[in-house]
Amino acid sequence: ETMNRAVITLLKSFIKEVENYAKKGWVAKQASELLINDASYIIEHL
Repeated sequence: ETMNRAVITLLKSFIKEVENYAKKGWVAKQASELLINDASYIIEHL
């Protein structure tokens, strides 16, 4: 339970960073969408 919450917090932070990188043009939009989708999938299944 505690580990799941820690992982979820980390993934949510990761998603925010990926969104920021995409806005700045550091990561391609398609790549950022894949990363966000993967992280969201993990969050949903923990």
